[in-house]
Amino acid sequence: GNCWCHSHLAGLRPRTSTPAQKGSLSLPVAGPFALVSFPHYLFEILSWVAFNVVLLAQEEPPLTLGRCSGVVFCAVGACIMGGWAAEKHAALREHFGGRFPAHRRRLIPFVF
Repeated sequence: GNCWCHSHLAGLRPRTSTPAQKGSLSLPVAGPFALVSFPHYLFEILSWVAFNVVLLAQEEPPLTLGRCSGVVFCAVGACIMGGWAAEKHAALREHFGGRFPAHRRRLIPFVF
């Protein structure tokens, strides 16, 4: 998921970079971009959630400092990426105006 998103975004960049093209933006609409503006952030968060689920599912006591630090890292990262998504989503909506899909959310499909 994350790799596909970054590859898709890279494919939207112009091949040659002239001064006129540097400020141009393309609106991604394929795959998960149909539902959210920043699916690569969502996939990053989900990968950390999965990492923590596997880590906490071990037979050892689940609430050790090492295990809790992974959950804190995931939560802080999700909050930071959520903030970035909200700011960038508003900027994209303003830039693309009526071409921006009205149903598209920032980070979580149908929710946020």
